[in-house]
Amino acid sequence: TMKRRVISWGAGAISSVCLILFVIVPALSDTLARYIPIEREIALGKYSLRQIEWAVSGGEGDLTCNGEQGTKALAKMAKRLKDNFETEYPLEVSVFNHEMVNAFAVPGGQIVLFEGLLKAAKTPEEVAGVLGHEFGHAVHRDPTRLSLRSAGSAGLLGLVFGDFAGGFAALALAEALISANYSQDAETNADTFSHKLFARAKLPSKRFSNFFKYLMNEHGADDGLMSHISSHPDLAGRERAAIDADVIGNETFTPVLSSIEWAALRRICNET
Repeated sequence: TMKRRVISWGAGAISSVCLILFVIVPALSDTLARYIPIEREIALGKYSLRQIEWAVSGGEGDLTCNGEQGTKALAKMAKRLKDNFETEYPLEVSVFNHEMVNAFAVPGGQIVLFEGLLKAAKTPEEVAGVLGHEFGHAVHRDPTRLSLRSAGSAGLLGLVFGDFAGGFAALALAEALISANYSQDAETNADTFSHKLFARAKLPSKRFSNFFKYLMNEHGADDGLMSHISSHPDLAGRERAAIDADVIGNETFTPVLSSIEWAALRRICNET
């Protein structure tokens, strides 16, 4: 009957969309990411960052914190890590004035830490561990793959639901990068990258593990924070991995920041 045909066609159409969204688009995105020129990837990152800033601020504008002493402290922390690996990207790190306990990377090597993360961390090494993790995502081009996948999926959904202006695609891209729901392998690889950076920089990755312990104490091991900091793999597993990777132990080490610099970094959004 006609009714059965309509139902059959509808089911077929839904199946086709799902196949494209969850199989074809991700596979194609992973392939395309390897062929995008660096300068275009950087341009995509800058565009993505503007969309994220607009989405997080509710359209109010600039969220970047520019405290002079805090900015110097952040640059020092980033340099301590960047001196221990090579990348094609001109890596840049900034802080957003927002209470979210979060950090993310956009294509092209731009990393953002949220003020909420700086306030939640007890030591600069905890923040450095998160920063090293984001550097790992940038070096592995995870944000580019995620952006291509999100843009492709959003574009398809836009055609289905009539969002031809691209607003849905832009918001989907911003949401995807903020929540940064990478695969478990990508998360594990980024953590491993951070652990190796700590070893090369002569820092105790056990300090990084303390941040996962804080998140578990505050939010539970399976909390759905809007951040890949608390996603794959589980927080308890990430804490154990950081402890196991520690090559410094109880030996004396040079802190990432002095106590004065650490205080300045935590005041970067309201420095007077």
